[in-house]
Amino acid sequence: MQALSIIDLSKKSRAAQWIIGFGIVAISLSLASCKSDSSPTAPPPSGPGLPGLSRQMSLVSGNGQQGPVGEPLAEQLVVRVTDNRGTPLAGVIVFWRPTAGEVPGPPVSRDGQPGPGTALTTDADGLSSATLILGSQPGRHEVETITLFSNDRIVFVATAE
Repeated sequence: MQALSIIDLSKKSRAAQWIIGFGIVAISLSLASCKSDSSPTAPPPSGPGLPGLSRQMSLVSGNGQQGPVGEPLAEQLVVRVTDNRGTPLAGVIVFWRPTAGEVPGPPVSRDGQPGPGTALTTDADGLSSATLILGSQPGRHEVETITLFSNDRIVFVATAE
């Protein structure tokens, strides 16, 4: 399984602060270098999942589940990422960090060492989904999701029995 290696961060959104708080350094994006000229009609930055850079993330399904300790939940946890017009964004990285248990997928890494959580991308419909394998202790388990260029933070809650 390949790790997602992320390097330097120049814009500190809530997502960036979350990433830095866990020892992960994010991709440096220089917005100034994205402009073709200094006129106000210059096109917004674009690329995979970056039209205009503004993103919203919303919970689609999977919250509030219960399951046996140490087992995967029956339904996947799903979020949708859209631009500011509601258009789904494909190829956007969503970071999934469980408080207990595991979210299988490519681990986030720093200097080649595994970091907390998993980084999964959105599909053509703007959806990113993950499976939570509940931890070894009964009780409340949470999975926090964030993405860069969005102030949205989704927290899924599950109960291990």
